[in-house]
Amino acid sequence: MNYSLPLPHMKKKRLLGMTPEELKEVAIQLGMPRFAGGQIAKWLYVQHVTSIDEMTNLSKAHRELLKEHFIVGATPPVDAQCSVDGTIKYLFEVQGVRGKEQDEVKGPSTLYVETVYIPDGDRATLCVSCQVGCKNL
Repeated sequence: MNYSLPLPHMKKKRLLGMTPEELKEVAIQLGMPRFAGGQIAKWLYVQHVTSIDEMTNLSKAHRELLKEHFIVGATPPVDAQCSVDGTIKYLFEVQGVRGKEQDEVKGPSTLYVETVYIPDGDRATLCVSCQVGCKNL
């Protein structure tokens, strides 16, 4: 595996979505001990942190270094509609470029995907849209 850090002029990369092995490689690339990648993975996937500052078992210097190149990458919904039965419909923003009909001058456009949480007694169902196309707000 050969993971490369984003260059200073590039956008920060998301930590969410990286595997524990990729996170260990990130730690090594940043001059941190390899085990720090495992700590980062636990913060992301077990503790569900939304900020690098919450990763308190990493030194402040390592957190600052991590923040120079990365973001956690959690995206809150732009809208949530709750039903009386407990169902919640969430709307998430996704950045992208529309198909050929997209005006090249306008560039990237804001698109949306929906997710619906449906409670059912002691369990629940989560429906996640895999296509963009929900109406703009």
